[in-house]
Amino acid sequence: MSSSLENTNSPQQKNNSNPSNKWVVNLSHKTSTEDQVQVLGLGLNVAIAPKEVPIKDILASAEDRLPGIPPSEADLIRGKVVSTIQKRSRSVLTKIEHLALQQLKNDPSIIITSADKGNITTVLDKERYDNKINKMVDDEETYKPLKTNPTASTTKDVNKFINNLLESNKITEEASFRLKISDSTTPRLSGLPKLHKDIPLLPTVPFTDPPTYGLAKEVSSLLKPLIGKSKHHVRNSSDFASSITHELLQTDEIMAF
Repeated sequence: MSSSLENTNSPQQKNNSNPSNKWVVNLSHKTSTEDQVQVLGLGLNVAIAPKEVPIKDILASAEDRLPGIPPSEADLIRGKVVSTIQKRSRSVLTKIEHLALQQLKNDPSIIITSADKGNITTVLDKERYDNKINKMVDDEETYKPLKTNPTASTTKDVNKFINNLLESNKITEEASFRLKISDSTTPRLSGLPKLHKDIPLLPTVPFTDPPTYGLAKEVSSLLKPLIGKSKHHVRNSSDFASSITHELLQTDEIMAF
């Protein structure tokens, strides 16, 4: 097996015959080896077990989150953590696939990401990807640079809001502990390639780590039981299309989407 991705001008084997190819699209200037394509074909969400599980660190981290939780519930959480550690599975990768994955990881000239749809894994030249991202954020009509990072101040505001809810008996101490933030991070912009001509990037920002995520999740859980109980509820686009089939617009009316 080759030591890394090879240049497309190399006479080495193509990966067109590999069964994983329908899930892997190489848009970089390098050609993947069969082993590299095979491991990429598993997808980016495959769980790879580490060689050594940091059991002490996992237990210590879990204990740090338990103060303030009722003793009986804390014991239940400890039991689940221990049970999960004991049931840890072995790696799904072979030794050769581990090596192929390490080669991909150590290549600074490429970036591996999902396509915008279809569960396709793509390989792009990092320089080309960075240029597309920079061109995207340079659009002043869409993006505006901030003078300071608002994450710390937003975290402080959210925690203050939660304290006010607790002091006014709107939430329990348990809920307050669960919602308070100690390790929020700034959302990061990335781009998912669209597999069209010129490979445009679809901007995406994960919002699971920002300081407002916990509150948003809590509000969502409160509103969820109400879904579908309003006469204005729409299940999907087909339901909406069906509901307006017999609607007639007057000359002075406009339908907005």
